[in-house]
Amino acid sequence: MTTTDYLVQTTLAPSSKRLARACVWTLLLSGAMQAAPAADSLPLIVSAARASTAPPAAKVRLAEFARANAKSNDGALAQLALGLVEYEHDDFAGAVRDLTGLAPRLPKIADYVNYYLASAQAQLNDQPSAAATLAQTVWDRPVSPLRSRAVLLRADALTKSQHSGEAAELLQGAYKDLPQPDAALALASAYEARGENLQAAANYQRVYYSYPATSAAATASTAIDRLKISLGKNFPHASAQQLVERPSKWIEAHQYAKAKLELQSALTQLTGVDREQAQVRM
Repeated sequence: MTTTDYLVQTTLAPSSKRLARACVWTLLLSGAMQAAPAADSLPLIVSAARASTAPPAAKVRLAEFARANAKSNDGALAQLALGLVEYEHDDFAGAVRDLTGLAPRLPKIADYVNYYLASAQAQLNDQPSAAATLAQTVWDRPVSPLRSRAVLLRADALTKSQHSGEAAELLQGAYKDLPQPDAALALASAYEARGENLQAAANYQRVYYSYPATSAAATASTAIDRLKISLGKNFPHASAQQLVERPSKWIEAHQYAKAKLELQSALTQLTGVDREQAQVRM
């Protein structure tokens, strides 16, 4: 798995998508139930369209409701629901069509609208559009629960659209607030795309040694092997602390067999006090 593939899968991971969608569906349906009488049936229409086995007519009915109430908040909510249904059913082109331009009509949940619009654009590999959508100022007033995910997704879109320098600056500015190891992996990817391979290697190593029990570590391992070839003798050696940290993390994850193998490997690279400390752990 490439670094960018990992970032797309985690930034748009099922657990993250389910959590975000659960929030926006709650907001959407509560808004519909508080709206004018015209929206009385909207929750039922949405529920029918969301079903995995929903007939095409269910989505058509939702689209017709959105068009019939196009000038009202009811219609805006219905259009958002339509875009989310399309996104959930992997109709990303439809989601882009129906979510584009919708955020100003729903200012209180514009962050959710833009996040799913950008996610659909990214799924269609329209990275410039995804980056532009996520650049809009809807994440900080108040702070959106999607802010960290949006930063990572925008950084990935910038990296893929030949703006890796901007991606690196974005990640550095928000780094302390971003989830790990995703942030370190995203920064490594941006550095590598920018041709700054030493910095990329350092960040890939941070992921590999500090977060071994994650899929990010496997992605970082592949990148490390790639950079070892391109950097040759200039590839930075792992520190003694890192060599000991990786098996320590396996111990924390109760993966004792893996920890023992990692410690045995570390012993061949350690000397002096560092070696003695690693032997104690065994």
